[in-house]
This record gives sequence, structure tokens and C-alpha cells, in this order.
Amino acid sequence: MRVALAVLIGLVLAGCAAGSVMVRPQADSLQLGTTTYDQVLQRYGDPRRTGTQVRNGETLKTVSYAYAVGTPFVDDVPARASGFYFLNGVLVGYEYLSSFREDKTDFDETKVQQIKKGETTRWRVIELFGQPGVPTDYAEG
Repeated sequence: MRVALAVLIGLVLAGCAAGSVMVRPQADSLQLGTTTYDQVLQRYGDPRRTGTQVRNGETLKTVSYAYAVGTPFVDDVPARASGFYFLNGVLVGYEYLSSFREDKTDFDETKVQQIKKGETTRWRVIELFGQPGVPTDYAEG
């Protein structure tokens, strides 16, 4: 999430009207553990950024895409960003961020306090917030 957020903020501050128009990936359109790096590139084109990130002791390859329109400090600049994470060329996580009005969700931030690292199960989080639209963690449990 930090990578995608950094891209989104970078676009806004740089004043870019860049990238190709993107939409939120459908939860079933990308399969964790199955979709390959090449398949993501085929679907989304050349990434805006590539890099690596260590998660759970594994080095992941990261790619990110971004799209923004408007002039910062003059307009309310809507932007979208997606980040994809690969282990050995296979998708293990992805995320999507957007400040476009049509992408708004109804997220109850007051429930976040009920999540305790190392204690709260995945099932409890689903109970609190519902099924995830975009999975981002490849760790089991």
C-alpha cells in the first residue's frame, strides 16, 4: 500500500496528467499464486515504476501504475494507482487506490481499532468489514 500511496502522492505533487486510464481490478480477474508477471504486463502495459520490497522475509518484485488528471493546487486532482507484488514471477498481492469520486467506498474507520496485530484473525476482519475487493497479502492465516 505504501508503494501505491507514494506513487499517488508523487503524481499529485508533480502535477502529472499521466498514465493510461485504469479501473479497479475485479477480485476474480487476478489470481494470487497463479497470475504471472507477464500476464499483468500484458493486461496493464509497461509499469510506471518497478522495484523490490521485502515482506515476510521474501524479496518481492513490485510494479506500479498511476493515472491522474488536473492541475495540483488549482484543481481537486483525482488520481488512481495500482501496485502489484510478485514472488518468483507469480502474483502474491496487489492493491488499488483512488481519489476519484466514482470509486468511493463506505469504509467504517471506527472499526479499525478492533484489529490487533498478531491477534485478530483474517476471518474476524472479514466479519468487521466484509469480503475484500482486492487481496493484498500473500501470507497464510
